[in-house]
Amino acid sequence: MKKVMDMKIKGSGNDNDIDTQAMKNMATIITITITDTEDMELPENQLEAVFKKFDNLRKAHKDFLEFLLMVRTDLVTKSESLKKMKLCASSSRNDKSYASFQLLMLSQYKQRM
Repeated sequence: MKKVMDMKIKGSGNDNDIDTQAMKNMATIITITITDTEDMELPENQLEAVFKKFDNLRKAHKDFLEFLLMVRTDLVTKSESLKKMKLCASSSRNDKSYASFQLLMLSQYKQRM
């Protein structure tokens, strides 16, 4: 942050007036980390070994699995009601469009889970 402040003082007072060499020096400080988003399954014994070492992690994992189950149940319930709304003859065109869009969004959310 100090480098940025110094560069603004050296410039003409305009925030966009930062010299290129200073920007290149700052760019070497920035680190980008890319993580793999694919599911990696550990063998059951390795997972248990980690859980034995970190009991709070076991509890958090259990809570998270319960949360996922609740979310999936909720998604199924919402999807069923939206499908009924979409197929209902008395639903307006706007309601049917809304239901179609929501079903699309819910299906994408399910795929991410």
